[in-house]
Amino acid sequence: NAVDILLTLVPAGQHAVVREMKYYAADEVEFTFGSGAHKLLLARTGYTGEDGFEIYLPNDAAPGLWAALLEAGKDHGLVPAGLACRDSLRLEAGMPLYGNELSLQVTPFEAGLGPVVSFKKE
Repeated sequence: NAVDILLTLVPAGQHAVVREMKYYAADEVEFTFGSGAHKLLLARTGYTGEDGFEIYLPNDAAPGLWAALLEAGKDHGLVPAGLACRDSLRLEAGMPLYGNELSLQVTPFEAGLGPVVSFKKE
């Protein structure tokens, strides 16, 4: 329901940007919450393995966006979840986190990612 929730905070003229955003793409999108309009960076990254988004914004705008997202998501089953939930979901999806499963000392093969390593790239 991530798209539907976001569309409640984005002007109609930018609905196509949100709907059509490709996985691992990002774009600047206008959000309306709190004191008005805010241009924020929206990325369709779904770091838990789900179809989701990450929103990059100034620290002082975060509380207003958080409240607006919770309100917009009430009718869509949105439930806040912490880092432990994110970690269990990303591990199930096989999505490593740099600094946890990957580092300069741990190769992708040691982290169990050998099947997704390409030797065809320069």
